[in-house]
Amino acid sequence: MVKIPKSTGASAPERITGPIPLLAYLGGFCEALVMGLAYVTKGDPVFPYIVLAGIALPFVLILIIYRLISAHYAKLYRPQDFRNENDFLEIVKLSTQSIRRFSSIFRPFGGDEKIDFRQRSGIREQVTRIETVLGETSSSDFLALHSWFNSEQRHDLALVCIDVAIAKGENSPRNFSFRSASLRKLNRLPEALSSTEMALTLKPSDSDALYNLARIHMQTGDIEKANQILDRLRQSGEKLYVERLFSKLSQLNSAKT
Repeated sequence: MVKIPKSTGASAPERITGPIPLLAYLGGFCEALVMGLAYVTKGDPVFPYIVLAGIALPFVLILIIYRLISAHYAKLYRPQDFRNENDFLEIVKLSTQSIRRFSSIFRPFGGDEKIDFRQRSGIREQVTRIETVLGETSSSDFLALHSWFNSEQRHDLALVCIDVAIAKGENSPRNFSFRSASLRKLNRLPEALSSTEMALTLKPSDSDALYNLARIHMQTGDIEKANQILDRLRQSGEKLYVERLFSKLSQLNSAKT
C-alpha cells in the first residue's frame, strides 16, 4: 500500500505543492466569498441563488478532486513527496516491467508479422499509458529517478531516466556526465566517452566529467591519461574527486602488483 507522507506543519504557501492543496485553498476562499455575498445581499432577489451556489460549491470541488485522484494521479506527486521512492514508482507505474514492455511493444512493426485488431488495441493502450508517464512526469522527477536507480545499481534504468531528463531540456554538463557514468557502469565505454566529451565541451572544467573521463581511461587500461586527469583535478582543488580517483588508482595498481 502506498503511504503518502503526513503534513510537516509547513506554512500555507509551502503546503501548496500540487493541485489538490491548491483546490482546497481556493475552495475555502470561494466559500468565504459566497458567504460574504449572501450576507450582503440578504433580502435581495439574488439571495437564493447565492445560497444555492454556496451549497453546490463543495460538491463540485469534491468531484474535481475525485477526478484528479482517479484519472490523473500521476500529476499529483513527486519522488520527494514520499519517504520511500518505490511508492512513487507504484503511483506512476514506472516499473521495470513497464520499461521492458516499452522496449518490446514496437517489435511487431519491425518485421513482416501481421497484427490483428486486438493486438493493435493492446499496443495503443500501452503506448497511451507510457506516453502519460513520459509527458506528465517532469524532468526534475526523472533526474530524481536516475539518482534512485543509480543508488540501487540499476544502471540500465538510470540511463533511461537521465536520457528522458536530457530530452526534456535538462542538458547541463553535469547531466551529460551522469549519463556518461551510467554508460560506463554498463561497460558501454565508447558511448560513455562521447557523453563525457559533450559535458567537457559545455564546461571544460567540470570536475564530475573529468572524474568520469579518468574512470573510462582506467577501464580501457590507459593509466597514464587517468593520472594526468588526477593532476588536473589536484590543480583545481577538487579534493573529493582527487581522493576518490586516487583511491581507485591505488586499488588498480595494487591489484596489478
